[in-house]
Amino acid sequence: MKTRRDVERLKSEWECDPIWDLEDTEGFEEYREELLAFRLQKEKEWRKERERRFLRYAKDLGLSKNLELARYLEALERKIETLEEKVLELTETVGRNRREGRLI
Repeated sequence: MKTRRDVERLKSEWECDPIWDLEDTEGFEEYREELLAFRLQKEKEWRKERERRFLRYAKDLGLSKNLELARYLEALERKIETLEEKVLELTETVGRNRREGRLI
């Protein structure tokens, strides 16, 4: 039987890495309803926070009245960041391979 401390620890761990349905965690079946309510509440809070940040982003761009364009620009920025990360990774790999005398 899991203790209250176990449940709170599980919630805390999930908040740091929410990649699973919290309420389906094995061994915590008796807390399913509580965990489901907690997950749904947190997801709602996170959605509100994302929307708040997005609206501030749109306002900063002067696009409060054109949210569609702001969403498009935001998506492009994320893609550019991803591409920059990939280029950096490739640059590091090429440099490492050169230092080690390996061909690509």
